[in-house]
Amino acid sequence: MNYLTYFLSFIPIIHASNIIFNDPINGNYVLDDLLNTRSLKSLHKFIFSQPMSFNPDRENNTKAGFTAELTNQKIYRSNFVKKIKEEAKELFNIKENDLHIAHLTGQIFERGDFNSIQHHCRKEDSTLLAFVVLSEKWLKNSYGDFSIYDQDGEIIKSFQPRHGRTFFVKCETYFKFWPPSMGLEKRLHLFQLEFSKVKPTDVIKQLPIGNTEYLKNNLPESLFMKYFKELDLNKYLTKKLITKNHKRIYVYDGLFDEMFMSALFHYVVEHTPYYEEEIDDASDDQVRWILGLEDPNFIKGPIWAVLKQILSNITGISTYTPYDVSVNHIRRTDGTTIHKDCKPNQNELTNLIYLNPGWNADLHGETVFLDADEFIISVVPKFGRLVVFDGDIDHSARPPSPNVHGARYTFAIKTAVDEKTAKRRTREMNGE
Repeated sequence: MNYLTYFLSFIPIIHASNIIFNDPINGNYVLDDLLNTRSLKSLHKFIFSQPMSFNPDRENNTKAGFTAELTNQKIYRSNFVKKIKEEAKELFNIKENDLHIAHLTGQIFERGDFNSIQHHCRKEDSTLLAFVVLSEKWLKNSYGDFSIYDQDGEIIKSFQPRHGRTFFVKCETYFKFWPPSMGLEKRLHLFQLEFSKVKPTDVIKQLPIGNTEYLKNNLPESLFMKYFKELDLNKYLTKKLITKNHKRIYVYDGLFDEMFMSALFHYVVEHTPYYEEEIDDASDDQVRWILGLEDPNFIKGPIWAVLKQILSNITGISTYTPYDVSVNHIRRTDGTTIHKDCKPNQNELTNLIYLNPGWNADLHGETVFLDADEFIISVVPKFGRLVVFDGDIDHSARPPSPNVHGARYTFAIKTAVDEKTAKRRTREMNGE
């Protein structure tokens, strides 16, 4: 039985709920023990295995930093959602035909998030919101409080985000979740339900298959095809470094047209799903978010056409093959670490394309390279810049400046010396 089938068929054991805050005049309620621990763990595991999106718009910062849009209609009919809906009907004295599930999301708040007070729902016909805390072992000093405000911005009441605690509020209520403590790497995970008085008729938008198709559909044909031609690579080479251990670092600028890079950046930010990385002491680079780039046409696209020329030019080998294509997302509060992308003598090359428009040295986020614990070069992540280097060089992506509210994006393409090796490395990555 796959996990989705298990999740949808599982009948949670419900405890008698405990109302710890009752404000029927304003329509705000806080309950404990609505779902038991096993139900909460099952719900958490399912929601946060789903692809997520990032909210970089700091002018609209009522949103959580990351959200998972839960669109499978079977989930709307699950026992978890039914129980929460039944509780809402009872608390607010609403008839069955007057309360519908309008929107379900998983939400993540991280340290450093800048959240403002919210007092409206996503949809005009919505009436209520419910939030279920899914993070376990949340401590008092972890912050992440849920606060209810009056219209003058004064706090009426605050609550700790205990595991399983459920908050019900009317859409017009002024409230917010505080971000976690700056000293806490752990994230606050929530399940949000939005209720409406009318049955929703949303059409779910399909994402492009991959970046190659998106670029082809959104760029002039002449620009898209430009990169399949033979390029004068020395024209774009701005730095070349060979270490004392004969490791190579090449930096190229101006290879990709600004319009091309802008389209690629838009694709990454607007159309690419995020997957949460579990961070532990054994993690190589401590990158907390990876964007999944499932693009079956990547090796037929313009980016690989350019990289293939460069790799052949650097190594004299024409068989290099990509095996790991992703985008790293790094925020100002992340703590990335020095690492290697492969073992010594595997002859792998890593390719980084920096995606943030208007980036400069004052925004930090440089890629640093080391040899024998000493820095040998630091590369500023300028928009459109490409860095190619041996994968067994110690390196690290530094977090952006505290002034950067969004994220530093890097398109990372790891390559093996031939197709057979690339397939083996893919199996290793997938734990096969």
